[in-house]
Amino acid sequence: MKTILDTAKKQAPHVYGVCLTQYCTGCRIGEVLGIRWSAVDLTQSTILVLLKIHHGEIGNVKAAQSRRTIPIPSMLKTYLESLPKISDWVFPSPMNKKKLWSDTAYQHVWSDFRDKLDVRPLGTHVSHLEYS
Repeated sequence: MKTILDTAKKQAPHVYGVCLTQYCTGCRIGEVLGIRWSAVDLTQSTILVLLKIHHGEIGNVKAAQSRRTIPIPSMLKTYLESLPKISDWVFPSPMNKKKLWSDTAYQHVWSDFRDKLDVRPLGTHVSHLEYS
């Protein structure tokens, strides 16, 4: 995972933030893309997970127990504090910073990025499983 994060930070900063958030929180990709700034409390160092993006649609998280408050580790907090708040979404579309980044569009970007790495094929769910 460190190789992926280090490479993403240098070569694909828009991928880095999503990967870092998955790795630090254990959230699924749709949950990470569904984080709005209103759900992030940097003072309390927490993220309230309520929404997900699935097939480009905004919805509630998978199950009632999936609605949860997650602590933000210091590494992620520092990163989040550095982000401009130009959208309601923490991770807006790189093409249109005011719109959400759909999970299907992210999967394409992730796939292109992953193909450039010298690692076995990984889905975006790996970092979620690694944390859990």
